[in-house]
Amino acid sequence: MLRSVFGFFHPRRLPLMTRQSYRCELLAAVVFPIAVMFSHQSVVQVLADKAFGASKLVIATITAAPLFCMLSSLAWARLSRGLPKVRFINMLQLGIVAGVASIAFLPRTEAGSWMLTGIVIACACLGVGIITLRSVVWRMNYPRHTRGRVTGRLSMVMTCVLVGSSLGAGALLKDEPGRYVWVYPLGAALALFGVWFYSRVRLRGQAEHLREERRPIEFSEEPAPGFWAILRQDRAYRRYMICQFIVGMANMMLGPVLVVMISDDWNKDFLLSVAVLTALPHMLILLTMPMWAKLLDKSHVLRVRVRQGWFWAAGMALMGLGGYRHSLILVAVGIAVRSIAFGGGALAWNLGHNDFASRRMVSAYMGVHVTLAGVRGLIAPYLGIVLYAGTPALTLPAFNMTLPQWNGIGSGVYFVAAALAVIGSVGFFLVARDSAVTRLAPSDA
Repeated sequence: MLRSVFGFFHPRRLPLMTRQSYRCELLAAVVFPIAVMFSHQSVVQVLADKAFGASKLVIATITAAPLFCMLSSLAWARLSRGLPKVRFINMLQLGIVAGVASIAFLPRTEAGSWMLTGIVIACACLGVGIITLRSVVWRMNYPRHTRGRVTGRLSMVMTCVLVGSSLGAGALLKDEPGRYVWVYPLGAALALFGVWFYSRVRLRGQAEHLREERRPIEFSEEPAPGFWAILRQDRAYRRYMICQFIVGMANMMLGPVLVVMISDDWNKDFLLSVAVLTALPHMLILLTMPMWAKLLDKSHVLRVRVRQGWFWAAGMALMGLGGYRHSLILVAVGIAVRSIAFGGGALAWNLGHNDFASRRMVSAYMGVHVTLAGVRGLIAPYLGIVLYAGTPALTLPAFNMTLPQWNGIGSGVYFVAAALAVIGSVGFFLVARDSAVTRLAPSDA
């Protein structure tokens, strides 16, 4: 059993030209995510509450950090243009490690809680930079027909490390949160090995790629590396981003809603709720990721997104039905069906733009994608809560009027999200029918 598991991840299962980079990235994926986990909002918000006595505003800001920090993606794409990508990623990784280590020295006061918030925001921004530039490394080092499998295996390892280390950190800090003063420096020290492993990754064709990035871009040749220029000039990618925005809104709406609903309706079954919200989705993501990886290697991302969309819509509808009938079993089934789609979403998120962008434009296209995710991340969670729980009466002095109280639609928000998922999936299908769109990007043809 163990031999087959280790054999699945062993570099010898991959083409010879990809093995060196994959081996270094795999070793980095085993230890560096520890630093990412220690700066992740799911762990830090508990630390802020128990060790720093943070206010609700602080905790809310920490929770929202990964969403609004996505807006920094295009900035990283611009800053790194014409610079060696692996070295740049190493600098970002070292920044996260330094941030994690510095948390141990913060005063346990209100001011310290705000310093903690600032560190979390900084680490989240650096993490967005890593995600944006890592797509260039994957594009350059792994051929189109193996890229999904390679990145799928790396993502599986990183997910396992994130889940395992978060559970371990939770167990250590649960009863004595003051232990963070030595747990965090230890985690940062371990993560340094990941930085070193990643520094040994060699970017294939780096010299040529840097020359292309530094070369002035002709308007008629391809889009300029700017947000609006790319969306304006690349019609296919613009249509893909519109559909992705609709489906992404549907998924982001349900994050806080699900937590509130589970807490309100099944507060007594706390352990079962945690299992449903955390263990079940991650397990299914890990199990289904290889299946989606094979499909992504053989198909254009649009065709993959169409298949994912129906899983998302069905899962959301089942969750809504479970909410109406107060059935945790139905909610769990809905989460399971939705998680199957997320197994592919974790890959398509990192790789989908490659089917539209040339090599020199990879980071810019990824920047557009992540920036739009940040925009919907600023809107969707709040929209979901408003639709679910409603709003109190609001007085608008400037207009001399009062808006009436609205009680929300409760579990109906899941059906709204399901409808959005259907609309987005139909959009993906219509775009995918265009044979000119579903061709591979120029450098992959």
